Amino acid sequence: MEPALRCVGGVFSPSTGIIDSHALMLSLQGDAENAGAMMVFKSPIGSGQITGDGIELEVGGAEPMSIVCNSVVNCAGLHATHVARTIHGVPADRIPPAYFAKAHYYTLSGKSPFNHLIYPVAQTAFLGVHLTLDLGGQARFGPDLDWIDDVDYTFDNQREPLFYDAIRRYWPDLKDGQLQPGYTGIRPKIFASTAPPITASRGW
Repeated sequence: MEPALRCVGGVFSPSTGIIDSHALMLSLQGDAENAGAMMVFKSPIGSGQITGDGIELEVGGAEPMSIVCNSVVNCAGLHATHVARTIHGVPADRIPPAYFAKAHYYTLSGKSPFNHLIYPVAQTAFLGVHLTLDLGGQARFGPDLDWIDDVDYTFDNQREPLFYDAIRRYWPDLKDGQLQPGYTGIRPKIFASTAPPITASRGW
């Protein structure tokens, strides 16, 4: 199936694929609005408190307001623990620490020799440098793993030799110069074996 791949063995997942994430979010938004949900964008949560009537939130943006909710789902990504700490009445011991795992991704110049997504075996929090294809067929490699203590998306191209070494373990025919800097991303995690936790005074 993948003659360029060097491996001892593998697991084929015929249902694994790629999606247009932006189109998916628009579809989910449409489904939610059709079910009666109201979307309010660009309305940051400044603070909040738990009261006898529910959870009161101070909402900013173009039209600041206070709203009282029966339930709140905190899915603020990198800033979820920070948001939780701004809501007075939430027990501090119920808010997990935050750890930031930064990842670099390189893109492949030229046509990809692979037709499937290639994932080496993951190791603990590190997913391994795998190969994915975008909707245009371009191949990209990543992630690596770098624990950081602040939100920083700077691309460190000095990591390039590490990528060549990791990729050549399963694709030995990768030539020098075929990798190009792609992008970085940061994953928020609530546990890590070696990383320092992010507190309100570090990284906010």
